[in-house]
Amino acid sequence: MALNILVVDDSATVRAVIAKTLQLSGVAIGAIHTAANGEEALSVMKEQWIDLVFSDINMPVMGGIEMIQHMHRDAMLRNIPVVVVSTEGSAARIEQMKAQGVRAYIRKPFTPEMVRTVVEEIVGPHAEEPEQPEDEKAKPEELLKKTFTHVLEQYAFLFGDPLEESGPPSEIGACLCATMEFVGPINGTLALAMPAMLCQELASNVLGLESDDAATEAAAADALKELLNITCGNLLTALAGDQVIFDLSVPEIQSFSNEQWQAWRAVSDTVAFTVEDELVLLRLELQKQR
Repeated sequence: MALNILVVDDSATVRAVIAKTLQLSGVAIGAIHTAANGEEALSVMKEQWIDLVFSDINMPVMGGIEMIQHMHRDAMLRNIPVVVVSTEGSAARIEQMKAQGVRAYIRKPFTPEMVRTVVEEIVGPHAEEPEQPEDEKAKPEELLKKTFTHVLEQYAFLFGDPLEESGPPSEIGACLCATMEFVGPINGTLALAMPAMLCQELASNVLGLESDDAATEAAAADALKELLNITCGNLLTALAGDQVIFDLSVPEIQSFSNEQWQAWRAVSDTVAFTVEDELVLLRLELQKQR
């Protein structure tokens, strides 16, 4: 039987990625509906037949947990299973979500095979989730390199190589920079600077569109923010393990000047990568532990 699925996320890029991954998973899909927050999702569920919901947790207007609480109070909606799709890596937070009615959890970045496994756990035969490698003793810079290259490949089908030599390029073109903060056992900021044209290529790969498509240009900043969001969530688990909880801010985007780019290249907490022959900068600033 084909499944009618509702995808709930405030990011249009993430909604498109989940829909694309569902279609590649081999799961029989009837219709894919979308909503930008929990309030919109409840309206869709009352108007459409929905078999399964894939939802983010942190959204404006109404988040995922509040949406689930509303579903449980409605006799028509309480039996619809909800799968959370998030960067969250804390085992404690995941257990909290399951205790509140979340049926399954998928961590970004994800693959069609992972999505299929979760769907089959809910509507078909059980299958074990793939184990994730542990790397607890590596230095933050090495973990950042490993995490970013892994996320870049899984999320956007792009390949990055850490760049060891120091010194900024003589000139760069238009660039975008996404920044987010995290608070927990480790506090800090993670920021990602990328040439604007590479941001469009990133969005192109994520959405499955041509790089010169108007939708790709419009989604470039959103794709960069989501790449940073996924990288940060996975990095924090690598740094602190899956038994702790972090609070993450929503990524913010801004243009990035040549002077800012060169200033970043001059400091030790910046890690440079080459991606599609373009230079990309990641800056991890860690503060004192609690």
